Formats: sequence, structure tokens, C-alpha cells
Amino acid sequence: IAETREKLKGLQGRLMTQGGIFDVPTLKRKLNQLNDRAGAPGFWDEPAKAQSLLRERADVEDKISSYEALDKLVTDDFELLEIAEMEGGAEADRVENEVATRITAHDHRLRQLELGRMLSGRADRNNAIVNIHPGTGGT
Repeated sequence: IAETREKLKGLQGRLMTQGGIFDVPTLKRKLNQLNDRAGAPGFWDEPAKAQSLLRERADVEDKISSYEALDKLVTDDFELLEIAEMEGGAEADRVENEVATRITAHDHRLRQLELGRMLSGRADRNNAIVNIHPGTGGT
């Protein structure tokens, strides 16, 4: 159980770092501002701007919900592991195995969040053309 707890602590640490990067309170304020703008009279007078704002709002909502969902899953598993450790026995081993299995999924989701954060610039959603010119000097 100690090893699984340490893995969860590592995930919590990385997630807390992501929380700082995501700055969820700022994202929530931004979401409120976007909602206010979307509810303003004349919002649909310029459909292109309206659609752009709605896309931005959806992106902000997605970031917030992804972070909060993963944070809740990791916290719940940590608490479940603590309860199982207090009770001990075969049930504790079963719970530990379940949590250890979910840690892999949590790690994968966290890596996706980290990658999404790295690729969150204005142009990062655009396509790119890559040319590879083989030549001397290696692969």
C-alpha cells in the first residue's frame, strides 16, 4: 500500500503543479466574463465574433472540467486507499489493486493535460506542413 500511496502522492503533486499552470480561479473568472458577453444584447449581431467567443468559452470550460475531474478522481482514490489501509486484510489488498490500476489511467489523463497545456498557444491548433529532406549525416 505504501508504494501505491507514493504513486498517488506523485500524481497529486504533478496535478497541483498543473493547477498552478492552469490557474483555475482565473479560468473561472474568464468563463464568467465570457458568459456575460454571450448573454449581452446584440450578441448574435456579428455571428463570426459570436462563434469565436463560444469556441473560446468551450475551451475554457473544457480546461476547467478536465482539471477538476482528474483532481477529484485522484483525491477520491487517495482517500479510498487510506480507508482500506486502516481496515487492512484481503479487502485492503483488493482496493490497493484497483487503485493501482486506476493510477495508470490517471497518469495518462494527466499527461494529456500537460501536453494540452504545452500546446495551448494561439496557433497550436492549426495544421502544419513538415518536410523531411534526407541527406548525409545520419538517419
